[in-house]
Amino acid sequence: MPVAIVVLEDQLPAILRERTERGLLAALDQLVDAPHIESSAEAIEWLSTLAYPSGWFHSIAAAKAHIEGNPEHTMDGTELKNIRTKIGETRANFALKLGYRGNENTRHKQIFELETNKKPIMPDRADKARALVAEVELAE
Repeated sequence: MPVAIVVLEDQLPAILRERTERGLLAALDQLVDAPHIESSAEAIEWLSTLAYPSGWFHSIAAAKAHIEGNPEHTMDGTELKNIRTKIGETRANFALKLGYRGNENTRHKQIFELETNKKPIMPDRADKARALVAEVELAE
């Protein structure tokens, strides 16, 4: 269940929860001061410009972690894809490095679903992905 926390100037935070990303985009579109947003990537970008604790989250648990002061554990698909691209891994190989199992197609699909925000990225996988990119950068 995607969740958006929206803190607009001089207003109480709006907590929006919908069953689908499309539903959440429609709910954001109903906010008076919100720009017209066509995709979750645009929503994430816009929400990042607003006051804390604004953000787009793929689950209530991720939103709670953000509010409780653990934003380093939240990760969206764009960040995961940027890490994978930076270290030069295929989705299937990257999945192995993050601890996913299964055949090549299954692993590819798992990472695709994370990168497209169809499934939430669990904190331990986010930490591992960040550690992988740090290892590569430190080796250079």
